[in-house]
Amino acid sequence: MIGGIIIVGGIFGSIVIPGISDKAMRRNPFIILDLAVAALMLFFLAEIGKFIILAATGFVFGFFLMSALPIGLEMSAEIVGPALAGSASSFLWLFSQVGLVPFYPLHGCS
Repeated sequence: MIGGIIIVGGIFGSIVIPGISDKAMRRNPFIILDLAVAALMLFFLAEIGKFIILAATGFVFGFFLMSALPIGLEMSAEIVGPALAGSASSFLWLFSQVGLVPFYPLHGCS
């Protein structure tokens, strides 16, 4: 349930935060804010036991964590230019997935 709430929060965040970032024409403050709030919410996700508070925390966590992705992809496209934008996005996706591999065995999945 909480995983679904995180995804719903992320969908809303991916619409709202990048739009505000585009209007402000700034990217770095929004990336920093997104990751700082997400880190704080991750702590609360680990410590809270009540479902309602956990669900609200999960929504806020998803809202801020997932909204960093479109901003980061846009930043990478701006940095490398249009000729390498696709490759830069592909590498970002690849390394984000490779970063999960060490954690996969910790959950007893096989």
